[in-house]
Amino acid sequence: MTTTSDNQSLRHALLVVANPVTRQLCSETLDNAGFLVENAIDSGAAAVTAAREQRPEVILLSQQLSDAPALVVVKWLRSNADLATTPIIILGGSNANLDDHSDRRQITVLSRPITAAHIRSALVRVLPSNVTKR
Repeated sequence: MTTTSDNQSLRHALLVVANPVTRQLCSETLDNAGFLVENAIDSGAAAVTAAREQRPEVILLSQQLSDAPALVVVKWLRSNADLATTPIIILGGSNANLDDHSDRRQITVLSRPITAAHIRSALVRVLPSNVTKR
């Protein structure tokens, strides 16, 4: 894991995942890619609050959270101007569900099974190339 003294050089990711196994996989993958995951949360309402406070460079979001489905949480996040273009990676979803979203370019959906390689690939797609190299 990354130490607090390294935090200045790290990029920030918000991890919003209910499943503990998926949360651990994502946390380790993000850490290995040079990201700081300050806290992993499992509700959409908490995700919006944390995103407003942390201003992450990317948000990884479970398809279904304890209080809302991912696409509802995306709408909540997008209602904040500072988060309107933050890339979001939805874990365990389907691209077919994005038909109603005008900002589909800012959302990547990973279908199951979720692997570290899939997460790294999604990070490369949604972020500048220097973000995921360490």
